[in-house]
Amino acid sequence: MWEAKAENRTEFVYLLRWRDEAEMKAAWTAFMADPQWAEIKGMTAAEHGKLVGEIEDRVLIATDYGRTSD
Repeated sequence: MWEAKAENRTEFVYLLRWRDEAEMKAAWTAFMADPQWAEIKGMTAAEHGKLVGEIEDRVLIATDYGRTSD
């Protein structure tokens, strides 16, 4: 997890690795539908207000020219 600070906000950056896009979509769909997560999110918002303004997803694809040889 990283923090990226902008003018008036802090962004939290998570870097996750998946075998493929289908695995990524299935995992996020299951996570967002998890009732325990929904309860925690609701309780946190009730106590502290909305913590997340927006979620931005980016899929990074490795390039051949960016790899180093061993």
